[in-house]
Amino acid sequence: MHSAKTATLLLGGTLAAILVLTSCGGSSSSAPPTRPATFAESWHFDVSSSSLTIDAALTLSSNSITGIAHFQSYTVSDPCPGFFDDLPLSGTIDGQDHVSIKSSAVMGVVLSLNGVLASDHASLSNGSYQFTGGCMDGTTGPLTGVKVEPLTGLYAGTMHWPGNTATVSAQLTQASPSDRHGFFGLSGTVTLENSCAETFTLNGASVVGSVVHLYSNTGTGLEALTGVMDPQAQQIELDDYIYSDDCIADAHGIVTRQSGIEH
Repeated sequence: MHSAKTATLLLGGTLAAILVLTSCGGSSSSAPPTRPATFAESWHFDVSSSSLTIDAALTLSSNSITGIAHFQSYTVSDPCPGFFDDLPLSGTIDGQDHVSIKSSAVMGVVLSLNGVLASDHASLSNGSYQFTGGCMDGTTGPLTGVKVEPLTGLYAGTMHWPGNTATVSAQLTQASPSDRHGFFGLSGTVTLENSCAETFTLNGASVVGSVVHLYSNTGTGLEALTGVMDPQAQQIELDDYIYSDDCIADAHGIVTRQSGIEH
């Protein structure tokens, strides 16, 4: 599992709009198909490099895939797309469930993915990824993927930081489908007890793939509480950025789904 704190340090950029192509004059029937405004499934891709993560919101049909990818690399320098920059994806699924996906170019970077879908279309095996152009040119390696379960339910655990411990619980509900940037909204509350006692109502919180952001502007606020989760949505490893104004700045901990909670 990648460090959520490292991810926090590297998240950046601005949300890029998905361009909808329209014809310039002539019959409207000549316009190319538009990209869906939202996407149905959250996916995480495991790659060979510990310094790279790839997550995506996807919609799969019988023979095609559309979506938005979000990647973060811990080794490249600017200018380079950040996690919050959109990489629009499109691809095909052939009769043998072989998948071929390619992104639009963003800051000169193009991402290509391929592999074989399982019969239930919930995982990808025997795949590879390749970046061409821009800051990621030549980055390639093996790849597998898995559809991530919704992050919905009651999660509880503890967070620790120098000299302090807080009990934390989070009641979360994941929205579906994603927004047009490929993020699935999260609503609910995060409650802290002990040395930092407060309940925060989530605002601007989201998840895509394994990457979780639990933001709130209520009370003293949660500005930088981020995490990584497993594909079954059973556990979230949380970190709060050390230089944030949160009352749990520099805290680290794990929360797990409580038994009896249904999706």
